[in-house]
Amino acid sequence: MDIQIPDPRNHNETILYNTQANLPLYRQFMSIGEKALLKSVLHHTNYNKVRTSKILGINRMTLGKKIKVLNIVPNPPEAAQ
Repeated sequence: MDIQIPDPRNHNETILYNTQANLPLYRQFMSIGEKALLKSVLHHTNYNKVRTSKILGINRMTLGKKIKVLNIVPNPPEAAQ
């Protein structure tokens, strides 16, 4: 069940919460979407972290931390036969 709660930082907006996960819906989406984006770009660059970080516009060390936190396992594309 989803409910809307006033955002304490801005009284003109509300935050949509998913009561089962007890997290704002935006954070839930970002945790899923960020992992998918990182995996996609890593796949595109054959898991080259320097190229991936340049494409995403983030620091290479930040990318490494995100890979570790999100538990992204290298799965490079298979070699063309």
